[in-house]
Amino acid sequence: MMKVYAYLLENGTLCWTIDKAYVPVNVQAEEFEVDDPHDLTVIDGRICKKTKEQKLNEQKQFLLMLLKSTTFELLSPTDYILAYITEAEKFGDEEEVARLKEKYRDKIAKRRQIRQWYEETKQKIEQAKSEEELQAISIQPPNL
Repeated sequence: MMKVYAYLLENGTLCWTIDKAYVPVNVQAEEFEVDDPHDLTVIDGRICKKTKEQKLNEQKQFLLMLLKSTTFELLSPTDYILAYITEAEKFGDEEEVARLKEKYRDKIAKRRQIRQWYEETKQKIEQAKSEEELQAISIQPPNL
């Protein structure tokens, strides 16, 4: 735990310092004992500590963002395959669609595995009930 002095600027921005001497003159600071200064929030113009539920939801949102970013990085190098297949389908060229699906069969299968990993991991994150459960979730994809 650490002691912090938190205060709001005129525009409502939450600020904090660990040394009361750094609180601006004519600003009323409140003293808090927190594990991390980011455990503070502003609700209805008042500074307060975040609840466990709020912290858990923030962690979930962060992990979901990381999961989406990782998945995008894994899928984007092969997005061109979908464009080729979609274009062939649009022109009604079934032979070309079949040829492309066969040519890129392994990459398409890998994309399916990535999407399945994404959906399973997303579900684990959304269903987590504690920080410990979230910490046990890996955003590193298995060897695909």
